[in-house]
Amino acid sequence: MFSNPFLQLLVPCAVGDPDEHWILCLIDLDKRNVCTYDPLHRQKKIGTLRKQITTLLRFIPAILQQSGYFQQKGIPPNWAMFSVHQSIPKKLPAQLDNDNCGVFICRYTDMLMRHKCFWGWGTKNVAGFREEMRLEIFANSVASE
Repeated sequence: MFSNPFLQLLVPCAVGDPDEHWILCLIDLDKRNVCTYDPLHRQKKIGTLRKQITTLLRFIPAILQQSGYFQQKGIPPNWAMFSVHQSIPKKLPAQLDNDNCGVFICRYTDMLMRHKCFWGWGTKNVAGFREEMRLEIFANSVASE
């Protein structure tokens, strides 16, 4: 049974052909929308975004169906229930190269999960972030504040 512990989900998605870039998808279950964060700050048409995250858009309703979400909410299963939009907050750090999208997605996720949208960092900080992640993985723990 769906206990509704999460109202929002953060999901990294590999996009491009073949999966050459990472974006972050924020899924809001109550608002029924998916907001994408692209570290390259590329403006995309909604149709392009929807096509890039088609697998995610199919997967999430299936999981919600299996978990009892639709039954608990008293709504019929709806496989086209999510709208899609792109978010590029003014201070969102931009990736300035072609190699660090994964690091940017990890940092976006960390900031959003902690509700600390300190965006005063960028490509110049990537080496330090990679070292922090390496140490956290090696220690088998992610630092919590």
